[in-house]
Amino acid sequence: MDSEELEQQQKLHDVIEETLREDGVMDSGRILSGWVICYETISLDPEDGSSAGHFYGPREMTSWKALGLVEWVRRFSIGPGSSNEDDGDE
Repeated sequence: MDSEELEQQQKLHDVIEETLREDGVMDSGRILSGWVICYETISLDPEDGSSAGHFYGPREMTSWKALGLVEWVRRFSIGPGSSNEDDGDE
């Protein structure tokens, strides 16, 4: 990662941590140790279509740990019978 990417990642980390504290999700006794942001964009121009991507951090977080965090959320935060479950996954 170059210095600009590291700076952007730190800004994201700070905003996420501040938001979680303000929303009461994270109390003062905890620190934010990992996060994954997934996004999708669409364009009004049909030729541009849509795109998707992701960011994860902090910078020490590996892509494997990020994938594990996504799997943890999928298994434990999305309730059974939700429309977000994969059909025939288990």
